[in-house]
Amino acid sequence: MDTVLVKLSSANKQSLLYGASQRVIQRQGGTEIVLKRLHQLNSELAAQFQLKQDALADLTLRMICSTDADIVHDSNANVPAYFAVSYCWHNSSWKAVEAAQPLTKWGVSQPMANKILSLRNSKDEGVWVDRICINQDDETEKKIAIGSMDVIYRACRRLLILLEDVQLNQTEESVGLKYATLYENMCLAVRLLSDAEKSSFINWYWHLDASDVPAVMEFAMKMLGARWYSRAWCAHEIRVNEHSKINNPLFLCFGANGGVLSFEFRFVHFLAYHLHQPSANAVHKDIPYGMDVSAALGDTSCTTLFQRMVRINRLLPGHDPRISLLDHLSTISSFGCQELPDLCAIAMNTAEIPLVFKGTVQSLENISYISSLIVLASGDVSPLLLQATKLQMLDSSGKKFISWADQPYKGPHEMRVETPFPLSISSATAKYIELDILLVKGRPMKVADEFMEMAHSILEKHALRGNGNMFGVEDLSFTEPLVKTAIDFMNASVNFNWYQVLLGSALECGIDWMMRLPNVLEKETNSGEWDHGKFNGFDSSFADAAADLLSYFGITKENSARFDDQFLRPMIRFLTCITDDRLRFLAFIPRRIQTRADGDFAITNQISNRSWIAIPQAVSHLPLFHNRAWVVEPYDPAAPEKEIPPFLKTRPPPTDLEAWADTVPALPADFPDRRDRPNDLQSWRMRKRQPLFGCQPVIEDGEAVILLKKQKVYGGDDYDWEALGKMLGRRQ
Repeated sequence: MDTVLVKLSSANKQSLLYGASQRVIQRQGGTEIVLKRLHQLNSELAAQFQLKQDALADLTLRMICSTDADIVHDSNANVPAYFAVSYCWHNSSWKAVEAAQPLTKWGVSQPMANKILSLRNSKDEGVWVDRICINQDDETEKKIAIGSMDVIYRACRRLLILLEDVQLNQTEESVGLKYATLYENMCLAVRLLSDAEKSSFINWYWHLDASDVPAVMEFAMKMLGARWYSRAWCAHEIRVNEHSKINNPLFLCFGANGGVLSFEFRFVHFLAYHLHQPSANAVHKDIPYGMDVSAALGDTSCTTLFQRMVRINRLLPGHDPRISLLDHLSTISSFGCQELPDLCAIAMNTAEIPLVFKGTVQSLENISYISSLIVLASGDVSPLLLQATKLQMLDSSGKKFISWADQPYKGPHEMRVETPFPLSISSATAKYIELDILLVKGRPMKVADEFMEMAHSILEKHALRGNGNMFGVEDLSFTEPLVKTAIDFMNASVNFNWYQVLLGSALECGIDWMMRLPNVLEKETNSGEWDHGKFNGFDSSFADAAADLLSYFGITKENSARFDDQFLRPMIRFLTCITDDRLRFLAFIPRRIQTRADGDFAITNQISNRSWIAIPQAVSHLPLFHNRAWVVEPYDPAAPEKEIPPFLKTRPPPTDLEAWADTVPALPADFPDRRDRPNDLQSWRMRKRQPLFGCQPVIEDGEAVILLKKQKVYGGDDYDWEALGKMLGRRQ
């Protein structure tokens, strides 16, 4: 069938895109605020963005139409609806199956083009294919189209997904069509049922015949293994589409005789999900569904059913406004993309941030930095909390520097983190961020010997060492094995007694702090996105240890009228908390630091004797499981970098602490204080981020904590503690 490319009128464009563009218009006011805030943070970067509503007005929309379509012969006619095609561009590095020939001017094979045209409801429906419908030689048109791609794919009548590297054999084709029909009939029946009835009906109705299992597995692996799944633009196209039950996105692949077959996206996803379920495996022993999560996410080849099921799950639609743009960016960047600037547009589109990026980028690091600023401009302070790989970027002279921002990482879902202090962040460049910080004047110090001895006595007398559990976690069936593996790894890596250090630190904080700790932990794990249960455990087996611990403070049943309620029960809760293995994720080398002049304390990780704990005011309100403590040092960006003196690598190490402090860049904070006082430059270098927990909200009191306005914080690596440890002879 002959086709022609037609440029649509403005009125026709608006009618086709109207519904999808309404979501852009509804968010226009909020987006204008985000763009204004971005101008405050970094006007140079903000100038590279345009409101999507303005871009849509400039969008050129073309359609592939049949030569006999009314619009070809009548200037007043319109395209009533259209298909949008999602596919992989043909190139020499990718091999399509032999049936995918010949190649058309659309950029897809002739059999696929014929199938697409045959699926239309009428000769007047159009087809949108990016390669031909966008003028690839016009950079301005391309940028506008790229920024508007979510609207184009959301507005189509149906999304067609071409798998031109998938050809089923006769057996795979037969079982694929058989179970696609079974699934379709099941969906028709389900529509007539109540929500309560649907699950039991599906469990009763859906089953695989044992003799079909091998072929079904081959069918599923082929349908889930196409190159299409590895492309960022394809991931974008399927995620921004509505996925309605009628006109659900349709996979097109080749059958045994070279003809084109079609399968609904929701059927392929359902089949993959069903095959992966342990219940299905119990019936169909041949299904190799199991695999650990880390291997699945770390292996980009996706060679197993589980890996491919995880990947198709990441393509499901639906925008949750609670999820951070950083989550969208990290998810999308796990797919391949030849044009790096496109990743920025893709992430914003899937996050439904109606801005169009008009600038240029040279690396994924640039995109991560740009996304971090957009996130901050939207009121989400997630970039201030990441503890991941520092971005290594290039300045205008080509010299590499470490950014204050970290590379986003993919978790189950990285949620937005709102702040009541958005204006405490003044500005940001790739090198530094300017913001207000709460500077903690004290240092995280080693536990005094007397409290370490007291902790040792309690632990030994009541056999509490290694009694760690996860109290307050309701369902350990999935969490416990993963957490236990991580705990075992940490146990093997730590060369001191973790429980003794934590208990000793708590004893040094005082009994009021100890009795308050369970309430603080419970309150903070009930707020925000904490996925590991609540700190609300009460283990009565700690009663004797709790009574013994109270006696160290002179509190006994004999001298306290309300001993059980006022002291014993709170102390049992305290021991239940500090023996909870989840605390190990918060403090790997626990140290106590004073956070209020009236005697409040927090637990955090060890830092150097040259570092300070600073808490950006924008994140000071957050609960314990965020990395709100920044380890910083006064920094002059114009000063030359200091290196470890070379002679230390060959000479015997000094024997006295003062000599150590004079010759080694940094020692643990347990050593003499070598910190510079806050300087007139008001600039700092950030070594790392880490949690701070167990205290009441950190506020300025002028003594333990001071507020410093508009401080520039530059990026920097943490010290090489392994190398310094070897030099120290691992002296602790």
